[in-house]
Amino acid sequence: MPSLSQQSIVRRLALTVLFVVGFQFSANMAFAGVVIQAPVGLQPGDHFRIIFVTSGTTAATSNNIADYNSFVNQQAGGATYDGRLVQWSAIASTNTVNALANINSASSSAVYMVDGTKVASSTTGSAGGLWSSNLIAQPTEGINGNAFTSGFVWTGTSGNGMEYSTTIFGGYGLGSNNYGYNPYSQMNVFSNPQVQVGAISGSQTGSNWVQIPNNSASSTPGLKNWTDQYQMYGISQEMTVTPEPSTLLISAAGLLVIVLARRWFNRGAVAG
Repeated sequence: MPSLSQQSIVRRLALTVLFVVGFQFSANMAFAGVVIQAPVGLQPGDHFRIIFVTSGTTAATSNNIADYNSFVNQQAGGATYDGRLVQWSAIASTNTVNALANINSASSSAVYMVDGTKVASSTTGSAGGLWSSNLIAQPTEGINGNAFTSGFVWTGTSGNGMEYSTTIFGGYGLGSNNYGYNPYSQMNVFSNPQVQVGAISGSQTGSNWVQIPNNSASSTPGLKNWTDQYQMYGISQEMTVTPEPSTLLISAAGLLVIVLARRWFNRGAVAG
């Protein structure tokens, strides 16, 4: 039989394991938002990003991209992955920052919705990429996995990830203050500044998700008054698939207790 002191050590180790596990659980609960899960089929070490549609709306009067990044982060509601708060960027262009740069489109990570549906094979313009005008699936889900079936989304962006602009009338990025001024007639086309929008629709094709086509100066379904209130797209930082940290912690600590307990019990049996 092990001594009382040995039994006491084992009990203390067990209590320590419970304390650490409880602390980990409490830390995760400190973030009240959605817990992002790695898409099914990915392996440890694989990279991925999450795209979502905000449930809230905003105007497009600011030309400061930080305002829109702040908005989508607030709309993400403290979502976490692997116990850490996820950072989000707006899929949007202003007259000084293109969506390509704002979301770091150099990333080759595949893009998914929260439920694991694959949207794009990368954030590049290559086949199946976010800027290829040929998405695998249209982004239609909120951060909670709730589906949106219609609506406009502020983007200020062309299908290639650059600010939407025309040769004559200039750019229509967020906060562009563009009235559609025609340098030839020296007149404005619009009575209010306009900004480019995309459309939420699971059945749309091409780049409509980010850029509704504008047919002419007098037919501009993709341009909306910058004071209107519309949703936005947010995309996460690049994340790496890892085993659940709490699972590793419990397994390692539990194994340590078992090994030490057996060692002490075996010593007690030999001594007896």
